[in-house]
Parts: sequence; structure tokens; C-alpha cells
Amino acid sequence: KHRYSDAPPCIFIPQEWSSIIEMLEVIFEFTETIEKDLCLQQDLYIAALTVEQKLQTINTQLSFELLNLFRQRFTSTADIHISMLAYYLTPKGINEFQARPAIQQRNIIKIIKPKFLEISKEFLIPRFGSEGICLPAIFEYFLKFIKVEEGESPLFLYENMKNETIIIPQVNNNEGIDLTLFANICLAIVSLPASEAMVERCFSQIKSITSDFNKSMKKDLFLALATLKLCLRYERKYFFSTANEEEEE
Repeated sequence: KHRYSDAPPCIFIPQEWSSIIEMLEVIFEFTETIEKDLCLQQDLYIAALTVEQKLQTINTQLSFELLNLFRQRFTSTADIHISMLAYYLTPKGINEFQARPAIQQRNIIKIIKPKFLEISKEFLIPRFGSEGICLPAIFEYFLKFIKVEEGESPLFLYENMKNETIIIPQVNNNEGIDLTLFANICLAIVSLPASEAMVERCFSQIKSITSDFNKSMKKDLFLALATLKLCLRYERKYFFSTANEEEEE
């Protein structure tokens, strides 16, 4: 007797599989989201919270086991704290943070502040004096007290923050602190992609520029062609569609 003779036909789906399919659809939606073009770390954080909420709502032993495996992923192959930091540096995240009770604010800062300072080390060079020393105070003051508009682009927010100064009580002798370094760090964090998918697609686009016939192409020409190619790809997909939607409104 063949060992597969008792297996159900392909068109038959066992009833007990229905709950499993529901949970796998949650994971599938998450994967689809983070593999999209221009999906950033802050988007990953929102998607991860959505997965947790949906799996908890299913409320079965298997759903909680899957949730535990999902959380383990962010301790082995990814860092959810970076995603959390990126989210709370967006206007939506800042407003949500300021609406929370003080004890929750302290708990959030306890998680994301060390990650911010860790990333900041890549930017600290000798010419940044007091601005680098004051980064921890700027970070906390910014999250707690700076008012931003909910729908404002984080890129626009931090680009316009460059060369501005801020006075924080009892910090830097109550003198103004330049925000350029802080703005550059925040720009880097909110620009981090959620996965390698976007980078891999960029490499695929760039590969089409070089061939066996133009290996001697100079760097400036290559950079110009690569920039044009990527701009056309993403503007065609995002910028022009947004512009058309605004015209229709």
C-alpha cells in the first residue's frame, strides 16, 4: 500500500486548516507590505503592530505560538527598536508620543533613546562640539515639546530644521543649540528601508546601465544615468500618481 494513499485530494481542504489559513494570511499581508518599494522602517513598525493585534484577536494557542515566533524574528534577523525609533520620529509618532501619559513616555524613551545614540555615533565628528554633547537632551526635548503637524512629511520636517537653533532650559548654559546634526541623524533614520527588497531592485535597475561594451564608462556619467533611471522609476510610480490625485481633487 502506497504511503500517500490516505492523503486527501488536492481540491479538498481539511476543515481544521481554515484557522491556520487565517493566521498565514496575516503574515502574508505583513510580508507583502514590507517588500513594497519605498517601505521604510516606520512602516515596518506599524505593520508589525498590526500583525500582533490580529494574531491576538484570533486568540488560539496556535496564533500565540505564531506570534511568539514572529517576535523572535526581530531579535535574530531584524531590530524592531530601530523601526520603533523611526516611527516616533515621524510627525504622527511624535503626536502619539505626546498624547501618552508620562510613565508611558518614559518607557518608550528608555527603549528608543539608546538606539538613537548608537546611530548618532556614526555622525559625531570633531567639528560638532556642543551639538553632539547635547544630543540626548535635544532628543528628549524634541519628542516631548516640539509641536508638528500630523500630515507633514518627516523629510520636509527635518530638512527645514537644519541651521535652526533651540534653547533647552539648563542645557548648554541656556544658549541656543544648532539642530543641523540632530536633523541629519533623524533624516538618516526616517529614510532607512524596511528590507533589502528596495536595494535589490535598485541594483537590478543599475545593472542594465553597464554592459561589456561600456565598461570604461566614467563615474560621473554612470552616477547621472543611475540617478535618472531610479528617479524615472519611482517618480512614475509615486510622484505622478500623487500629482494626478491632487489634480482630480
